[in-house]
Amino acid sequence: MPIRFYLQVGLATLLWGTAFPLVKKGLDYAPSTLFAGLRITLAGLLLLAMSAAISVGKQIGTPIPPEEPEKNNSKSQRLSSGDGCC
Repeated sequence: MPIRFYLQVGLATLLWGTAFPLVKKGLDYAPSTLFAGLRITLAGLLLLAMSAAISVGKQIGTPIPPEEPEKNNSKSQRLSSGDGCC
């Protein structure tokens, strides 16, 4: 596996493992509802920044190419002509 995978797993583990002690320490300084609101706001801003970073370089509004018509094969021609199996 590429090194990038291991770095991402290590970062996720670090963030997951330090979340509880940081929340416990943070609740000493702020009420629980304010602290929860700050965490949600920070997470939303982080997700917004990540989605903006991912979409850089992608063109918005690029038309979707039309689908190619399906080729008629002998089975579909038989079924459409009424000479089916039943």
